[in-house]
Amino acid sequence: MLNLASREIAFDSASNLIKIPTDAAAIARLNSEFQNAQPWPSIVLDDCLNVTPDQIEQDFPDWDWNGWATTTEAYQNQKRNCADISKMPSLMQRIIRELNEPRFLRFVEQLTDIRPLIPDPYLDGAGLHSSGAGGILTPHTDFHVLENLKLFRQINIILYLNPSWQKEWGGNLGFYKKGDKMPTREVVPAFGRMVVFRTDHNSVHGFTQPIIPGKRRNSIALFYYTSEDSADFSGDTTTYWQEHGEMGLVGNVQLQLYKRLLAASTFCSKAAHAFNPHTGRWRRQSKGLARK
Repeated sequence: MLNLASREIAFDSASNLIKIPTDAAAIARLNSEFQNAQPWPSIVLDDCLNVTPDQIEQDFPDWDWNGWATTTEAYQNQKRNCADISKMPSLMQRIIRELNEPRFLRFVEQLTDIRPLIPDPYLDGAGLHSSGAGGILTPHTDFHVLENLKLFRQINIILYLNPSWQKEWGGNLGFYKKGDKMPTREVVPAFGRMVVFRTDHNSVHGFTQPIIPGKRRNSIALFYYTSEDSADFSGDTTTYWQEHGEMGLVGNVQLQLYKRLLAASTFCSKAAHAFNPHTGRWRRQSKGLARK
């Protein structure tokens, strides 16, 4: 893991809730780490909060808060989320707004070489996340197309809010090569740790070690988009789960049908992307454009 403080990187004003490096050479080094990370572009940044654990614990909603939406699907067992910023406590609102401001967007653009980035004001699938005892997140790739705004998802950022989190407590984020059962890399969701990763149909991520009793895994998750699609196919409107658990005969029949329909949907999405005159291989071949 990369600890920004230990690298003696200059930070901006302490009045900001989110700490980001300001030195161009330091950002260039982080960009290289991001681009060369395995199994796909990503980086882990430590000590990113100008807020104490006590302040977060006082402000982050408890498990019985009436602003939570509860996820019932088995892929995300024991997960709660809130995407309505107007319902959130004030400190959570301030952090999310700061993560969507131009100052932070410019840093992420420099870090990833993806620009211009657009935040989602509706926090579709994002916002406050909390997983309780027994919680897991099945490895998956995320949706790429945000239909309501006609945007294309490029970057995920997760900011962890868990004081003194221990690896043995579970909930460690895994980065997987597609098709692998074991992660290439694991990230402990420690307080103030920020994970930034490229979002496409190869970036399989999740956590399979259940959270132990008596603990909650809390985070802020935000997604960033572009107005133009990627040059190569990066996904469609679907979240693709990599594992599906044990089930009976009827469930297995349904699962096989589901997989076949997803495969057909993915084929159609790839073909549509390839023949889109504004993106992809068709554009490069028909107009002689070099890949960016």
